[in-house]
Amino acid sequence: MKTLATDFFRASSFLRTIRCLSPTGFVLWLGDSVVEAVGNEFEDSIPELLTARQPSTAHVNMGYAGTGTDFHLLTLERCLARFPVDLVVLVAVDNDVEDLSNEYACCPGGNLLLWSSTGEARPRCTEARRIRSPFEMIAHSPFPYPLRVAASFSYFARWSIAMWGGRPGAGTTKDVTRWEQTLAAIVRRCRQEGIPLVYVRHRMRWSVVDAATGAGGTDESFPRIIEEAGGARIDLLEPLMNEYEKGSLDSLFPPGDPTHFSKEGLGVMAEVLSRWLEAEGLLRLSE
Repeated sequence: MKTLATDFFRASSFLRTIRCLSPTGFVLWLGDSVVEAVGNEFEDSIPELLTARQPSTAHVNMGYAGTGTDFHLLTLERCLARFPVDLVVLVAVDNDVEDLSNEYACCPGGNLLLWSSTGEARPRCTEARRIRSPFEMIAHSPFPYPLRVAASFSYFARWSIAMWGGRPGAGTTKDVTRWEQTLAAIVRRCRQEGIPLVYVRHRMRWSVVDAATGAGGTDESFPRIIEEAGGARIDLLEPLMNEYEKGSLDSLFPPGDPTHFSKEGLGVMAEVLSRWLEAEGLLRLSE
């Protein structure tokens, strides 16, 4: 069972940082299951692949499945207190707005943040709280293993998981104002520390296909907060559409999963992002 204390500092990322011989920089990757590389080995995640290419820099993977921008803000604060961060990469997914309504076992009864009248955020729970009842344990536990396995091939299993609802409160609220405030807090915190912030917009497979075929409208804009901040930003729509045109898009996503990358997809996106970051002057991988 994950707790607030363990979630905010993944041991394997810390060990990876320690293994770097005199690292010259620390790149903090924030996001959800896409950064965590759900469905793949942790070593195949984009931050780990970039660390392998740039051993002198520790790319710290702080991606956690099912989390939203509030979680990413608190993770940023805790990482800033633990090691010198030189670059922050925030990987955003379209469901980040809904994920703000998630309730965590370590902080039950609401969201992770409290907001002042001036728009300042602070943690609602200063300490992780233990599970107190069997109901809470069931509500915050993973789905039964047989059901998770069946979801890879059974529509009924996927429907059961969707109806079960997962983490309490997940996907029940779209508070765009709070999401924008939380995103602005991340931008503001990076500015205070003088740390460049990179905003990466991830795209699900269906949105790439819609854009490539003209089947539906595709929002190609960045959030207003990010536009106004004027920092580095990249939309993965174009590189993914290039893969679609080459006929290789399907190989980048696991069968039946339009959200997460396959091992091959992680490798391709790591290459795309590393080249872009180097072109922006944010990384020097060619040395």
